[in-house]
Amino acid sequence: MKSYETSATVEDHGRVAVVGVPFAAGTPVEVTISPKGNLGDLPAGADADGEALVNARARMRELFRTVAGFRLGGKIPREVLYDR
Repeated sequence: MKSYETSATVEDHGRVAVVGVPFAAGTPVEVTISPKGNLGDLPAGADADGEALVNARARMRELFRTVAGFRLGGKIPREVLYDR
C-alpha cells in the first residue's frame, strides 16, 4: 500500500484540511494525526506516552553527561591478556 505524508495546521473548531492528496476521489484512506515538532516540547496535559518519552530522553541526557568523562586506560599488553 502506498502512503502519503504531509503536514497541515489545525484551523478553527479543530478542522484540518488536507489538499492535493494523490488518491482518487472516493478512495477510502486511513488518517493519523500527531503534533509536529520536538516531543521534548510537549504542552501541559500531553498524553502519558509523550510524557514517558520526554522523561526517557531526560534520563538518557543525564546518563550521557555522566559517562562523557570516562576514558579508557592505556593499552593492555598482550602477555597480560593471554596469560599462558
